[in-house]
Amino acid sequence: MTTINLKDFYPWYTQNEYTEVSDEVAEELRANKRYEAAYRRRVTRNKAQYSLDCDDGIEYSACVF
Repeated sequence: MTTINLKDFYPWYTQNEYTEVSDEVAEELRANKRYEAAYRRRVTRNKAQYSLDCDDGIEYSACVF
């Protein structure tokens, strides 16, 4: 059994909340956290940020259902 801090994995926890979980669950939570960090780095490196000010129809698509 591994003790994890739920505040590290869930944004709605505002205080430290420690709980024991199985080793498999703890590893999955850590793997997901690593995957999300890698995704954020990949988006930043590739500059995949969309501006609604450019005139390519993104703003229109976002405003019209």
